[in-house]
Amino acid sequence: MDSAMKTPANFPPVGQPMLMPEALERANDFLDEGNVEAAIRELEAGLEDARHTPGAMDSQARTALATMLSDIYQEAGEFQKARRMLGEELAFLEGQFEQVKQSGNPFEKRKFFTDLTVLRDNHTRVSLIGEPAPEILVKHWINSDPLSLESLRGRLLLLEFWATWCRSCVEVFPKVKRFHQQHAERGLSVLALTRHYYTSPGPVESAEKELELIHAYVREHSLEFPVGVSEDATTQMAYGAVGLPTVALIDRRGVVRAFGRFDAGEEGDPLFEETLARCLEET
Repeated sequence: MDSAMKTPANFPPVGQPMLMPEALERANDFLDEGNVEAAIRELEAGLEDARHTPGAMDSQARTALATMLSDIYQEAGEFQKARRMLGEELAFLEGQFEQVKQSGNPFEKRKFFTDLTVLRDNHTRVSLIGEPAPEILVKHWINSDPLSLESLRGRLLLLEFWATWCRSCVEVFPKVKRFHQQHAERGLSVLALTRHYYTSPGPVESAEKELELIHAYVREHSLEFPVGVSEDATTQMAYGAVGLPTVALIDRRGVVRAFGRFDAGEEGDPLFEETLARCLEET
């Protein structure tokens, strides 16, 4: 391969920081003022401009813009709009990624793949809202006998996807533990789901050592609810949970109702907690 590869048009020069689109900054200002409609207009216009001039915006900036617009759509209950918009953006980015794989350097490929993963996760999650929850595939259970979503039908389920190496997951655990302590008697079951990262596929001895590490982590953080360990990323991908941490809420009928956005340092996700409260009242 030619070492003097041309940088794709939608990437800044290697090492140059990403410049966020003005539409994103203006939308943030409108949200701070409480003007959601104006924020939506700014983001929609910014995305339309990006589509007409695809080489003018960095892929990470475009992904950030689409993600923010999707979040606002969902908060407004416009799930179809979010689903359609993310699907269009995902199709565009997948096409661009094919070009990058042919002509990009390793930095560009990694960066583009990260943006693509963010969009895929978001599109998967919004597409699951209101749909039957995919069954979970778990190899090892800690604190529990083997479980399945089918065996738990009739209970409200909170799935937390996490990993031992994920610092943000440590920030989320206290919030998830609070949900467990407050609502278990009302029918809420928490399942903390992780997977083998370093040993899949790999020697049995290495897998056992990683499982020991997970057991130690569970003890260290005093996790009393069931912890499931999968062999691969199948369940994570089914829930759009490649990015961690991800929290999903499944109602008593087995339907996905919400995904939580619990960032490190934040108290919680009001929209998620409102949905949780409604689901707790349902029979």
